[in-house]
Amino acid sequence: MGKTKKAVPIVIVVALIALALTSCLPWGKPSGPILKFSLVAANGGSSVSGAQVNVYEHSTMNLIGKSKSDENGIAEVTLIREVGYVDVYFSGFECAVSKISGLKVEYATDEMVEVILRKALLELDQPTRYAPEVSVEFLDLSDRPLPDRSVSSHFKAHITVTGANQIKVLYADLGEVPGSGRLTPEKQTAIDTSEVTFEFDPAGYNGVVPFHVVVYDHNDNRTDHIEYLNLSTQREAINFYQPLPFTFLRELWGDEPTFKNLFCYTGSVDGISYYREENPYSVKVAADNYEPGAAPASGTLWIDIQWLDHSSYSSFGIGEHDEFERPDGYNIYRSFDGANYKKLAFVSQTQTDWNSIGAYTDKSALLEPQKKVWYRVSSVYGTLESTPTDLGSVIPLEAFQVLQTSPADGTTGVSRNPSFIWKPSREILSSEGEVTYRYFMEITDFVQSDIEILPGTVDEYNYFRPYEFVTASAGPVEVKFFGNVDLPFDYDWFIFAGGIYPYQYDKLEANKTYEWVVASAGAYVIDDDSASYSVATGSFMDGPEVPLTGFKVFTTGE
Repeated sequence: MGKTKKAVPIVIVVALIALALTSCLPWGKPSGPILKFSLVAANGGSSVSGAQVNVYEHSTMNLIGKSKSDENGIAEVTLIREVGYVDVYFSGFECAVSKISGLKVEYATDEMVEVILRKALLELDQPTRYAPEVSVEFLDLSDRPLPDRSVSSHFKAHITVTGANQIKVLYADLGEVPGSGRLTPEKQTAIDTSEVTFEFDPAGYNGVVPFHVVVYDHNDNRTDHIEYLNLSTQREAINFYQPLPFTFLRELWGDEPTFKNLFCYTGSVDGISYYREENPYSVKVAADNYEPGAAPASGTLWIDIQWLDHSSYSSFGIGEHDEFERPDGYNIYRSFDGANYKKLAFVSQTQTDWNSIGAYTDKSALLEPQKKVWYRVSSVYGTLESTPTDLGSVIPLEAFQVLQTSPADGTTGVSRNPSFIWKPSREILSSEGEVTYRYFMEITDFVQSDIEILPGTVDEYNYFRPYEFVTASAGPVEVKFFGNVDLPFDYDWFIFAGGIYPYQYDKLEANKTYEWVVASAGAYVIDDDSASYSVATGSFMDGPEVPLTGFKVFTTGE
């Protein structure tokens, strides 16, 4: 009789299967550095989930790590081994291709690298090779190459771009990832070109500093190409200028709403215009170690910071500018606990001269509603800097929408003196103070007469002022249309048709179709050093402009 076979323990079988499967993979269990990426739809915009992230050894197609972004837009990639530089490709559903070229692993480890992944404009699912390719040659002002990348004075960057699609816009900047719009103005820009030379001033930077070239093609495929420079801008300074908080102006002119250090904006619109050139604020952004939450879904979030810089010290009548030496610029520091601060940004004195005040916009994905954040600013003189000045703290508000409940869309037989009723989709709360809601509404007749009917007042100079309904309640707001009837309200009804005129009748026209909309809506809370706004629709206090989508059609009765 033959020997009986012994049963192999099931745990050994499972282990052998796992070993066999592992040996079939391109690599075993990754054990190299960990890279973290935060994917957002736009500067200050909401996160992008489910995007594929592939990491390659720089200038090769050797795949050394991959992952997907989670529901918060975070992708964590463990590399299979140590490498110096990497190229990273990002792709997602209906998205254009995004790429980071030449990322130095040493400087990215334990940091959060923010990446923009835009929706494709022309063609979906283009291959990753469609990401534009960028090359940079650094020169001195006599056009001689800088082979060792050591810079101590003004220099040039000659940039060349190639790609499968036509190039739409090219940005370049020292120390930050540049982009368009009000959020990243301190940069060089070229439109519809694939070759350009820019000049840069390294004053205020020291050590190894990244140089970024960001390129978009006409499909919004994006490349962030990085080169690293060794900068040394030494100078002697004896009489430092100590930055003043913007709230210092109260001592001169009394309290004003604009005399705040921090202005926070949350909006129900995804992202900021990318190809509109504006330049009121300056951004120099570095990564942070905190886990990001990004803006609310389909929303945007940023914080404007302002202080009195060296030039505004004299222009606002505080003192003479020659009392202190002119700084190279200013370092911005940020904290999420009020105790541990990390350098966030550098803003040049040249930029603050352009703004007439010290100004910076924090658009980081680390910002999120109800997450308190503190800021400081110091003046920079080469490798030296002043004692940081505290600018206070601010808490971003939640986003909300306006629910227009009556007259409902498509309603007929509506009273010719209707009541318009709306409410916020949520109650907005803040530990910094009482939240105030502010609305402006209008009635339109664009189908038949191309007119608008709106509440307003006329001031002593005979200028028309739109009337805003202000309340501290998150409950419904009801506004009754009373036409030209003289009632004890703070406003009257006007008609806009090529000019502004008082409404002539006591009712709307009979059997006529109108639309109504809350054209501007926001909530805000203001404390001693900051103001925080949530913009639901329209434009509100210099925040994001949210498109009007709430038009409700109704038809009056007899």
